[in-house]
Amino acid sequence: VLVVGGVSDIESLATAEIFDPASDTWSLAGHMNSPHTLHSATVLSDGRILIIGGVGFDGAIDGVDFYDPSNGEWSKGRAMDVPRGGHTATLLPEGRILIAGGADGSRAFRTAELYDPITDKWEPAGRMQAERANHKAALLADGRVLITGGNLVAGETEIYDPSSGTWELGPSLHIPRRGHSLTPLEDGRILVTGGGGTSNERRALAEIFDLSTGDWAPAGNMFTGRIDHEATPLLDGRVLITGGVDDAGAFKTVELFNPSDGRWTYGRHVGVWSQRASMAEERTEHAATMLRDGRVFVTGGAGRLVVDPDTGRGSRDFRSSAEVYDPAADRWTTAGSMAESRAGHTASLLSDGRILVAGGRLAGTDSSGKAVAKYRATAEIYNPSEDAWSSVKAMSVPRWNHSATVLPDGTVLVAGGLNEDGLINSSEAYDPTTDEWVQKGEMEHARTGHVALLLENRRVLVVGSSESTETYDTSTEQWSLAGSLSGRLISPGGALMADGRVIILGGFRGMSSSRAAEVYDPEDGSWSQASTMPTSRMGHTVTLLNTGLVLAAGGATNTGTELFDPDASDWYDSGNLTVSREGHTATLLDDGSVLIVGGSGADAGTLATTDLYRP
Repeated sequence: VLVVGGVSDIESLATAEIFDPASDTWSLAGHMNSPHTLHSATVLSDGRILIIGGVGFDGAIDGVDFYDPSNGEWSKGRAMDVPRGGHTATLLPEGRILIAGGADGSRAFRTAELYDPITDKWEPAGRMQAERANHKAALLADGRVLITGGNLVAGETEIYDPSSGTWELGPSLHIPRRGHSLTPLEDGRILVTGGGGTSNERRALAEIFDLSTGDWAPAGNMFTGRIDHEATPLLDGRVLITGGVDDAGAFKTVELFNPSDGRWTYGRHVGVWSQRASMAEERTEHAATMLRDGRVFVTGGAGRLVVDPDTGRGSRDFRSSAEVYDPAADRWTTAGSMAESRAGHTASLLSDGRILVAGGRLAGTDSSGKAVAKYRATAEIYNPSEDAWSSVKAMSVPRWNHSATVLPDGTVLVAGGLNEDGLINSSEAYDPTTDEWVQKGEMEHARTGHVALLLENRRVLVVGSSESTETYDTSTEQWSLAGSLSGRLISPGGALMADGRVIILGGFRGMSSSRAAEVYDPEDGSWSQASTMPTSRMGHTVTLLNTGLVLAAGGATNTGTELFDPDASDWYDSGNLTVSREGHTATLLDDGSVLIVGGSGADAGTLATTDLYRP
């Protein structure tokens, strides 16, 4: 990131600095030919940075400076015809730069100029309808340039057409603005936010210009009206609003706008999604486990569905492989493979740092050659320090889509699941010190794809496949009913919240995915309904963040994510995954971010890609 010019406490600056996010360091980047503030900076198609005009020691300047990142050198261009600062600079599709408006300290300008960085020549570009300074400009999808707001101007806008070299009035903003932001969106619309009117009021109302209608429409209200802020388009299509001022002073707050649904998100509800390194293999129904050193260990899963063109039958490659993700390096490395391929298994971190993998399924055939699922009772343990697997005692019955919960005594409670005989209601616990499985009784209801969470009272709450819920008491080793949901949910998501309550979200209800949000309070054993999710979900993940918020991500053709705030009992938009996912995993990393891995996409099939959410 190149930072150029500006002002110090007493003077304008000619210096430049570069920030390297990879090393988190700043370094000097030479000097411009003259000091600049209120200048423009434009990234050219050849990678050079063009600095034009601004204010120097003696008022407005006409200087032009180039910075070449390839050699770190500055060079001088031909000066503008009119010295100006507070102007706009817009890179046109054919490579020239449109300079419009600005001021010299005593007056604002209507004039515009075009600069060709190849020939180093300037030419007039007509006159705007009004004098403007500290206005904003945006390139429209059709190649024209939209000018909005500024000093001495109400809500009028203007549009410059490079093909004809003419200016015309555009549609008026709903309110006058200066010190606002103007941001092109991915779909070609233009978002305007903030800014004060002629009475110096700070505006929270946002507006969007749609080229197809040629007019402005309201885009909701920011949580905070602000002026002289920044608006930055993110890779996921949202717009990040940072800083700014009002009559009381400067802000350190941020908020996000999602153009897909017009929703604003504020403060601690703001987070950013980015794509990270992909795994070596596509996986769904895999397991992801956080290792003690902060890396993420991914095991097994099913690969892409391959259809035989002759028979029309589909088959999947079930994985025995494992991979480890290093968040610091954003790198996957191959780990030792399991003795057996499996998907829909569990992988539990033991107290000594090893990983217990149990159950799952794989592809098989029946006596007629028809593809059928085969279920595993086997278990294996992985030792990260040796990158080695060892087989251990098998469970009493095969299980797929079951739950595994590490108990306070270090044993692992496995409950429910599915096998050739149907849904399972039995439970058993593995003791890593003795390599033995011990029966732990039967649940009231057989379950698969359920949620199992260890509560603060040392009970395990089990939810899913039935309207009824139940708990396992680790002290008495008994199962008991724990109240009922408002309706049956299949494969919901759930998380233990910071206050000790449990939230259950989504799943399959009736004939479709659900927006259900229900809360269990262990203090009195009661269930209550929370605000429903804005989006129905199944095959999603639910993660408690370090901020106390709950993140719901993906699920069945869904790229959207949402945050639940337990204090407000309300939902907030948290942006989009890079691709729709279900059957993925979500792992809370040591730095508070969430790693989303694999799954199946609506169009992409089984995925090897990953996404990272940073609160």
